[in-house]
Amino acid sequence: MLLFTASLAKADIDWRTKGAVTSVKNQGQLCASWAFAVTGVLEGAWAIQAGKGLPNLSEQQLVDCASPACGGPSRLPCNCAQIGCFFNYVRANGSCRQPAYPYTARVGQCETTCTPLIPSGFASNWQRLNGEAGIAGALASGPVLARLEVGDNGQTLQSFLDYHSGVYTPTAWDASVVQWVLIIGETSSFFIVKNSFGTSWGATGYVYLGRGANLLGVGNFAYALQPGPATSGACALPDDTCFEMSAEDCTVASGTFGGVGTFCPTTAPEGACAIAPAGAPTLTPQALTIGVALLAVTAASAIRRRTR
Repeated sequence: MLLFTASLAKADIDWRTKGAVTSVKNQGQLCASWAFAVTGVLEGAWAIQAGKGLPNLSEQQLVDCASPACGGPSRLPCNCAQIGCFFNYVRANGSCRQPAYPYTARVGQCETTCTPLIPSGFASNWQRLNGEAGIAGALASGPVLARLEVGDNGQTLQSFLDYHSGVYTPTAWDASVVQWVLIIGETSSFFIVKNSFGTSWGATGYVYLGRGANLLGVGNFAYALQPGPATSGACALPDDTCFEMSAEDCTVASGTFGGVGTFCPTTAPEGACAIAPAGAPTLTPQALTIGVALLAVTAASAIRRRTR
């Protein structure tokens, strides 16, 4: 449902007007929307926080180098397991310009010859946000990335594919198809959302998503780079699966929390999650015993929090 032409409404926040948003990009046929959303947040944060101009960062670097460990296209074609893991990759390795590591729309071998523009250590302050209110609060500091649920029983919502103008207010959707996007502004009634389908889709590459009803699950998985420590981290559950959740939620699920800004204790099975920094907690036999006894009760709650 389209209510009115969104371009007629003046935005309360629009980071495009402040030089913190690159032009609309196109992911092509590769399920790599997460990479475009992550670089979008990094580009905006670098322009705002570092004040060194707006960079055009490489999505291909993330696709080739970070996704095998983080659960991206190399393992699960259209999902990414842990968004924070990609920020952690940039924190450890930096981020190169797109011209130095151009996009190919396919998964390739990790190249290490480019010189990072964004140095290691920059993306240490990623935070998972709490719903639409968290998105609105974080937008005051810069663009935000979010996961949209745009599925319709395994197919992409036709109304999403057909969107071209106005405020988008879908009435039904599911998480069988997801699309990671960059939220770059807002008014009182909608979020300004940058997609990675090129400028021929939507309102020259954007969708104006209605606010107030968590449409397309926009507030379920949203992240920003902000000052201060991360609010989510690694939680290893007794069945050796890894979830991204708060320390409190991890305790409820009878897991062992790996700490903010880290992912997965070293006991995690290879490939399940990125390896946490040295010194991260590991599962103890006592924790496993207690966890197994309680897991049946809490598993459903934990699964709902699992990041795609």
